[in-house]
Amino acid sequence: MKTRNGMRIISVLMTLLLVSAMAMPAMACMPSAQPTQDGDGSTSIGSPCSQGINIGDDSDVKVETTELSGMERNKAIAQALSDKSVLELRKELIKAGYKPSMKETSAVEGTTTNDDGTITTTIVGMPFSGKNENDTAVITFVSNELGNVAIASVVSNGMIMILNHDPISGDVQIQSLECDICLWAVSGICNFLANKACSSGCATLCLTVPNPLWVAVCFTVCYVTCRYIVAQNACNWGAGEVCEGVGLC
Repeated sequence: MKTRNGMRIISVLMTLLLVSAMAMPAMACMPSAQPTQDGDGSTSIGSPCSQGINIGDDSDVKVETTELSGMERNKAIAQALSDKSVLELRKELIKAGYKPSMKETSAVEGTTTNDDGTITTTIVGMPFSGKNENDTAVITFVSNELGNVAIASVVSNGMIMILNHDPISGDVQIQSLECDICLWAVSGICNFLANKACSSGCATLCLTVPNPLWVAVCFTVCYVTCRYIVAQNACNWGAGEVCEGVGLC
């Protein structure tokens, strides 16, 4: 089952990387694939293969996370709010009637360690409330030595969408989201809820692969799903029922 889930996640990740114009060969790694700095300071992220991590087998990966508070939290949030993509996504959400909640904004620092070394990642999750009770959104900002990525997930009318800012065109793009990540995440969420909040638990779950794009997409899906599970007390539901309720499947 673990191998099958790993292959499904590889498939979803490859799709997301291709959608974001990031070169990733079908089932091979490009040794030369490395993050590159664009002219406006944004970062294009290479394939996770370039990080020496096998998405399908995380048994040799150690992840540790810490929920930031005080000055460290404020510093992480300030870094996120200085990112051009975060500002554009935030502007779009506010224009659509969503209200940010700085009080609920979380900041998590995590380390991912495998045979090739350690990568330290900062994740900032910025929740928004919509006009209707069930409409929510979250902007996820991910930053590490491989680059910075900002993505928003929007729940509206029982459906969830991903928003991302294209630094080249300056446009905010809307993309539909496949349900595979949600189905994969449900059991992990219910395993960590007894000991961790949604933010730190989802960070731990997603940081097994520290590619910023993967972490951003995984975290947004996990976070929205986790909040739904908590609200509905849904850990005794099947994964398909949960993800259908969230609007992902």
